[in-house]
Amino acid sequence: MEQTIKLTEAPRKVPFTTSLKILFGGFTNQIGWPIFGLGMVFFWVFSLDSDLMNLGKFSGQLETTKGKITAVRATGAIVNGKDVEEYTFEYKTKEGTFEGQSYSREIQFRKGNNVIVEYVANNHAFSRIKGLRSAEYGLATGVLPLVVPLLGLVMVFIGFTGGLKTKKLLVHGYWAFGKMKGKIATGREINDQVVYKMNFGFRGKDGKEYTTVAYTHETHLLEDEDMELLLYNPDDPKDSMMFDSMPGNPERDENGEILAVDKSVAFGALFIPFLAIVGNTIYMIVLFNS
Repeated sequence: MEQTIKLTEAPRKVPFTTSLKILFGGFTNQIGWPIFGLGMVFFWVFSLDSDLMNLGKFSGQLETTKGKITAVRATGAIVNGKDVEEYTFEYKTKEGTFEGQSYSREIQFRKGNNVIVEYVANNHAFSRIKGLRSAEYGLATGVLPLVVPLLGLVMVFIGFTGGLKTKKLLVHGYWAFGKMKGKIATGREINDQVVYKMNFGFRGKDGKEYTTVAYTHETHLLEDEDMELLLYNPDDPKDSMMFDSMPGNPERDENGEILAVDKSVAFGALFIPFLAIVGNTIYMIVLFNS
């Protein structure tokens, strides 16, 4: 059996197309990129027009002066069922007369009303009506949309680093055979399939026994042989992975060489990351030039 499914000795050549699929085609990556890309839509719509963007402006010393409302405009934005209004105001400081805008869905002003204005001591052009927001949406509305794209980025990071580990083991790792020692349901599911924690014991070339763990919902890939192929780091055998559950699903030929995947498959793995990055870039360019 070992003669038919073993790998060539390290270092091995990993074809470029296979590397692309490993780095970008893993399940975590393919889920993370859409979450990031779609989540950024809410960032552009809400966070950019929120107090979050002005936190730095008003972090310094503030001074106050009297001001007057010069215009009132309905923004069209609705927060908690209430219309947000924009108040344009004028105010004077020792540096001259300035104009600013503040926003509210609670306090109502009319043109000509007097107000108290807060402005930044070292930049008198940064101002807001005391007690009002400096943007259409509040701080919480600005922060919440960041949760989804950040979650996506975390998944992308995990997927990409997992791909790097996979490629490193494919190139430099020693191969061995592992025997399943245990299989436990984790309580998580992927595509309505239970994810299992599967433990495999193996013997390294130093003669010592080690254990590697695989988390997968495709358990059949690791149960079709009595002894399953794995790769491990000879300097740290705990750094190991089961071959049949590696990100990107690399394959080998009858000689133990890592196979190149089809170009369409490899570059297909780049499609979703490309769409997420380019789509948001185009949106950003259009937004800031409109």
